[in-house]
Amino acid sequence: MSRGFTSYEKAVSFGQDLTFEFTASVFRKKELEFGEEEMKSLHLIENGRYTNLAFMLSDQFDAPVKTAMFQDAFTFLDRAEFQGSILEQFDGIMRFISGHNTKRSVIEGIDRKDTTAYPVVAVREAVLNALVHRDYSMQGTILISIYPDKLTISSPGGLNEIYSIDDLKIGISSTRNPNLANIMYRLGYIEAYGTGIPRIMKLYLHREEPEIKVSDAVFFISLPSMLFNDDRLESLLRSEDYITRSDLESIGYSRSAAVEKINSLIREGRIERSGGGRSTKYRVLE
Repeated sequence: MSRGFTSYEKAVSFGQDLTFEFTASVFRKKELEFGEEEMKSLHLIENGRYTNLAFMLSDQFDAPVKTAMFQDAFTFLDRAEFQGSILEQFDGIMRFISGHNTKRSVIEGIDRKDTTAYPVVAVREAVLNALVHRDYSMQGTILISIYPDKLTISSPGGLNEIYSIDDLKIGISSTRNPNLANIMYRLGYIEAYGTGIPRIMKLYLHREEPEIKVSDAVFFISLPSMLFNDDRLESLLRSEDYITRSDLESIGYSRSAAVEKINSLIREGRIERSGGGRSTKYRVLE
């Protein structure tokens, strides 16, 4: 997805002394061959020389991804940097985020429902989008930041000028690195082209919607924490005798999400309806 496609992945790699231990291990796990003939058919080798695509999948790849967890806008709690094969970077990034993806368990009847701050599928799709679609010909770094209320990812490279953010949300897009995307598809990282952003948006249905921003040089996505509004709701329930739907909207819930949460709280026996009309109040039972 870019304004003015590049052919970075097709160009001959400056370095030819490459190894592929991590990438080869992934192919073995998927029971796929990764010999010279396969590398040629996948465009890692052209005219007997390694391409930049090969470099991107090699152990020597040196375009880093930087990740960090913040206590607030300025205070680091943890950070890590990942280099090497894009496949190895993906593995490291997902482990880092998983280690900081807050989980909460709620008992509903006889069942336990586990919720993470950031849906694993949404995180996976957002990270893959950054790795597969970034412009590797540009100077810059993929930056992944985890805050108390959001997870943000920015990557070098904007959109193809004929596409808009609304196009992305319905699955219309173009691929800057089609050969890399093809390999990720063969390995099962990508299920189908153009489905990543729509899948993310669907996971946030009735929730605060992820924010997407694009410039000529950067693609940015912010995933809201699914637990942050609930934390503020708990504070509201502790401090008030009555709440309204508008109270939930004031702390970040969309209108539909507020209605859904109120119905859930009624089912859990935490609130009960108290009066009707346009500003229905609900008495807090705890």
